[in-house]
Amino acid sequence: MKRLISGLLISLNLAALEIRKPTINEIKDIADVYYKSWHHTFDSIAPHLSQVRTPENCLKKWQQYYRKSNTHFILVGLIDKKIVGILFAGPLETKLIGINNDYDSEIDKLYVLPEFKNRGIGSVLFKEACNKLREYGFKGTIVQSLTKNKEANNFYQKKGGSLIKQHPANFNETLDIYGFKLS
Repeated sequence: MKRLISGLLISLNLAALEIRKPTINEIKDIADVYYKSWHHTFDSIAPHLSQVRTPENCLKKWQQYYRKSNTHFILVGLIDKKIVGILFAGPLETKLIGINNDYDSEIDKLYVLPEFKNRGIGSVLFKEACNKLREYGFKGTIVQSLTKNKEANNFYQKKGGSLIKQHPANFNETLDIYGFKLS
């Protein structure tokens, strides 16, 4: 496996994976990856949430995320110049009751196109995000995932996450919160 950080280039099953920050011109592609990945995951485990994720509101959401680039960051994973994975992270914005001050950042979004899952792309994005958060001086990060999302929860547990809390979400679901120490 080859590795080059900041413009990260990795050899992955004969395909080159590039990890980098996106340009403004790529936001529509990022929103499309989010829309497709989100629906692939949640249409089966939480179908009542499907109506809230339209292509239009996904685009608006990622445009908002891009404008937060002074405090947060987006990473994209590309194979053959196609965005196949996305991540959004930064400071923890919401004070969660029961979460100690050791967790001061959050990886808020991590999605990989369904046809590119289980190739290590999510792992590389996650690792690079943790490295960046550590460089920015954060002590720990959290990830929130629907309790029903067993695939994501297994992923975060394999990455060393500790289940630090479960709490109800405002859409009649329960979220698992995993904590990761960055130091």
